[in-house]
Amino acid sequence: MSTIPDPRSRAMSPADDSGVATPSHHPDLNDEVATLSNKLINAINHQTVLDDSLSAARHELDAARERIRMLETQNASQREMLAGDVWVRKHTVEDEKKVWQAKVAAERQKRLDTELEKKKIEQELENLTAALFEEANKMVIAAKEEAKADHEALQRKNDQLKSQLADTESILKSQQEQLVELKHVMEHMASERGDHNNPTAPSSPGLTKPDTRDDLRSSTEEPAASLWSASVEPAHPTSFSHLLQPVLRTDLSSYDDFLILARTSRNRPGSRVSSGSVGALNALTGFGLGGSISSAHPSNASTTSLGTPIAGAGSAPQSPNTPASTVSAASNASATPLPSLKETKFYKRVLAEDIEPTLRLDMAPGLSWLARRSVIAAIADGSLVVEPVPTTGSLVALTKPQFYPCALCGDSRKDPQYLRNHRFRTSETDSAQRHPLCKYCLTRVRSTCDFLGFLRMVKDGHWRADNEDHEKAAWEESVRLREQMFWSRIGGGVIPCIPAPLSVDMEKSPRNSHDGSVRSDHLEVPGFQTPPMTIERTRSDTTKSGPIEEPHTPPMQTDGARSVRSSVQSLDVKSNSGSEETKRLSITIPTTD
Repeated sequence: MSTIPDPRSRAMSPADDSGVATPSHHPDLNDEVATLSNKLINAINHQTVLDDSLSAARHELDAARERIRMLETQNASQREMLAGDVWVRKHTVEDEKKVWQAKVAAERQKRLDTELEKKKIEQELENLTAALFEEANKMVIAAKEEAKADHEALQRKNDQLKSQLADTESILKSQQEQLVELKHVMEHMASERGDHNNPTAPSSPGLTKPDTRDDLRSSTEEPAASLWSASVEPAHPTSFSHLLQPVLRTDLSSYDDFLILARTSRNRPGSRVSSGSVGALNALTGFGLGGSISSAHPSNASTTSLGTPIAGAGSAPQSPNTPASTVSAASNASATPLPSLKETKFYKRVLAEDIEPTLRLDMAPGLSWLARRSVIAAIADGSLVVEPVPTTGSLVALTKPQFYPCALCGDSRKDPQYLRNHRFRTSETDSAQRHPLCKYCLTRVRSTCDFLGFLRMVKDGHWRADNEDHEKAAWEESVRLREQMFWSRIGGGVIPCIPAPLSVDMEKSPRNSHDGSVRSDHLEVPGFQTPPMTIERTRSDTTKSGPIEEPHTPPMQTDGARSVRSSVQSLDVKSNSGSEETKRLSITIPTTD
């Protein structure tokens, strides 16, 4: 905006100040004034335009100066970058590129040279490998020849040992026959001595006669007869072999399946360890089958005791800790391998009838589905380990493994009699998981391991089953072990309801199954009372015992769905009184096949 005052106002101001109005103006003056006024207006307008142009020029100048400052700053920064080697010149880059290309060419040449050397080394390696294999083949041939010579020497030694073993078995057999005859003679002598001492008292060939002084002392100190329950722990009925003798049927499909299992080892070539030998005795005792083995005497097919007491429900034998394959060390190396126990028909039968109902792994809270299958497989293979829980150590005092709940039944009681003092694992490796066991489940696991260990021995041929009597003896042993499993899962046992004798002869009579005649040794116990038994009285002569009825299956159980075997135990009690009366005691034990 222009600050120059308007000349028209300045020209008019004297007239206004004078206050004298001009009555008339000269026409030329008016025109001149108008012309000057127009010029003045034009000059003012021009000056205004110039002022506007000046302002715009000054604004452009300021912008140009700002641009110059920016460019100078950018130029300075670029110069600084050039001075600091951030940007390089093109010819410098090209020179470096040429240097790197030369290095790449040199490395490529080195690689070609290395490949040539590699091919040479590979060729030398092939030559050395061929020479090494030729030398190894020569060594293998020499080793085979040496092994063949050693094998022939071992075979000759094995034949000698077999002949010695056969001689030893024959000697052992004759000694056992003499032992049986000696026992019969001693029984006869004991009975005659008892008849001579007390003609009116009943004699007992199976029991030794008590001393008169013992009778007097017992009559003064203990007027009432002590029962067996005070000295005998509850056990399964067939464990009292001096009182009971099972009579089993042999016309059932389960018996046929067992015979197939027992005759498996006969089909393979090579020798096997006989159950009558010392090696078989060691194998049996190593498996912990309650101290009973198969008798080598052909006329006595029962199981005889090895001098160990009958194990009750609370003192079950240890389960096998080694696989069954370790027992068959005397087997021929070139023999055909036997089928697995799990592939046999009898195993599948007892798995459904005895093993699964005894263990009830499907209801075990401490085992997963895979762990249950591994437990069954470990028991069948003989690799299951049952061991006591360690009581010493720093970790034991902190973790207290006895308080862990049982893996099979879930029992978590903390009373001393219910603590989980044992545990089991599926293998002997240290990484195998330990599962705690209560006393009840410990008995179930051990009875199952005993039964399957016996089946493995029968399958591998370590239990004598080379004739009909031995097969029946093995069948009776399997029934005894299955009955032990039954009582272990029931959680109890039985005790004899008779006064405890002073001495009991553990020799058992020959066992013949259902299809043959049954003969039992005469066993007489003074004051014998059997409330649950059926007593049949028959008149007979002193030289002739009464007939024994053969067991039979009731008509209502011939539908094939379920077979119940009636095992009859007969005890002939002879009396030397004037009436010469014979009592036959019969026990019927129903067992489910």
